[in-house]
Amino acid sequence: MTSLRLLTDPSSLASFTILPANHLHKTLAKPSLKPYTKPPPIRSVLRYNRKPELASTMPRFVVITSGKGGVSKTTTTVNVGLSLARLGFSVVAIDADVGLRNLDLLLGLENCVNYTVVEVLNGDCRLDQTLVRDKRWLNFELLCISKPRSKLQLRFGGKALVWLVDALKDRQEGCPDFILVDSPAGIDAGFTTAITPTNEAVLVTTPDITALRDADRQKKATKGS
Repeated sequence: MTSLRLLTDPSSLASFTILPANHLHKTLAKPSLKPYTKPPPIRSVLRYNRKPELASTMPRFVVITSGKGGVSKTTTTVNVGLSLARLGFSVVAIDADVGLRNLDLLLGLENCVNYTVVEVLNGDCRLDQTLVRDKRWLNFELLCISKPRSKLQLRFGGKALVWLVDALKDRQEGCPDFILVDSPAGIDAGFTTAITPTNEAVLVTTPDITALRDADRQKKATKGS
């Protein structure tokens, strides 16, 4: 250590101390950081696009219905069907709205429907000719009951739809995992036919008071069927 004495006043003597440079560097240096420790390993990893396991028997026959028209029933059918197809399930969507089908329009398959279920019942074609595969998801298929602006035959009813479901179960390509039915609005014969072979239902409605009242009537009709 070096001492320096500076004479500022003859009657007083001031003393100053000069510290070495290395000591000053240690004093002004930042505190040392803690050593890096590796975090514990992740024990659970989120798996995207993993096919979930289903508890019920296959196929699951679900009818998507509503009391009032124009509540996005067909849109719901498309979104649910394509979402299931993305998860790896095989899906067959049936448009049961006779004469007013719109499921093929939302899927972009309006120019691909050449035959319908009515032609199958008349013996004009096979069932596999009526199934139209989606362009993006090959495990999603569309099946239309009839052509636009056509009337349903009197002999087509709940028994015919039951036969259709049984034929889909026994086809060579295998039984589909899900069969979704886009039901027509109302509680008339078309609705009764659509819910005959089903054991699950999705009721679509809006907060509008008229839609809620029709949905309540549809719910009672579904339970009574």
